[in-house]
Amino acid sequence: MKYYINDTTTYIASDYGIIRCDFEDKPNTLFLSNLIVNENNRKQGYGTELINEAISYAKDHYCDTVSLEVDENEIWLLTWYKKLGFIIVGYGYMDNYLLMSKNIG
Repeated sequence: MKYYINDTTTYIASDYGIIRCDFEDKPNTLFLSNLIVNENNRKQGYGTELINEAISYAKDHYCDTVSLEVDENEIWLLTWYKKLGFIIVGYGYMDNYLLMSKNIG
């Protein structure tokens, strides 16, 4: 994995995808956004690997929560995040988006 750090934003990249991580205004929280897995590498566990790497990164930076937003119409994605231990905690900033979080502390 490679890390690209720019102010409060970190990109974790591999040969098969990338995830953007931002430290939120909320204390000890890392916000995950823009998870992208190359189309040819999907459904092979690479997305889970990127999420887990981001969680490790969050722990290394003393975060106790990881959060993300997901379109409520993307049922398969909601299900996947739930399998990874995320729970719905409210509504996101955009219409039809749900805020999910995972306690890692």
